[in-house]
Amino acid sequence: MKRVKGSTEWGMVVFGKPAQFNRYFISRSVRVLNNDTKQPHFGEPGNNRYFEFGGYLDLMERFQTEGPYVLVNDTLFSHHHTGAWMYFIDKITDSISKHPKGLCVFGDIRRDGGDIPERPDPFLASWLFIIPNRDSLEVLKARLRAVLARQVPVTFSPSYEEFLNSWLKTKSIWTGWQGRATEANVLRKRRCIYWEHALSKELALAGVDLISAGRYHRGLYAGIRVYDRLWNRWKALKSFQLK
Repeated sequence: MKRVKGSTEWGMVVFGKPAQFNRYFISRSVRVLNNDTKQPHFGEPGNNRYFEFGGYLDLMERFQTEGPYVLVNDTLFSHHHTGAWMYFIDKITDSISKHPKGLCVFGDIRRDGGDIPERPDPFLASWLFIIPNRDSLEVLKARLRAVLARQVPVTFSPSYEEFLNSWLKTKSIWTGWQGRATEANVLRKRRCIYWEHALSKELALAGVDLISAGRYHRGLYAGIRVYDRLWNRWKALKSFQLK
């Protein structure tokens, strides 16, 4: 039987209401969890305790179908070409509905090398998870719950500390994180990067196959990734020029 477009169950974690939300989701069913308690009238209330990761866990508890499922956060609007990714995600969810059954999660795969103990190779960037079936969802939910239950180390291995410092305190517009480097922001990003890596390690140990979202549409995926990178570096350059 041919899948009905829109049968994928969507969950989104936001902080406030993204300006572009209605443009892309006005006719699409999506469960929204809002971690900004100052804007309680948009989406379902979250507590922001674990940032988007806690939101993902709450959303997975509320999914009701057998899949596929999409989990995404609001960087879809700020760090990515929203329209291109929406088109691509629709294509990939249609393709993975025909994927052989098994434990797997599709997403934006990153390969930064496995030479650092805390950083697996590959890992899934935490802004997007595409889960094809209920079994995979249940394992993802359990492994994420286990990761968040652990105490985040105050310090990491020397190589991971070096990686985090170089990424979060970069002096170049071409590499690293380009956000406002306040103490609170840096602490939040350290935790989120750790959770991102730890979750992929846990999934691999649980026998979950981490698969690039570009498995079935390599050219389109590569093109969108290149656009995202160039666009974000262009924004970083403009921000640098205004300082």
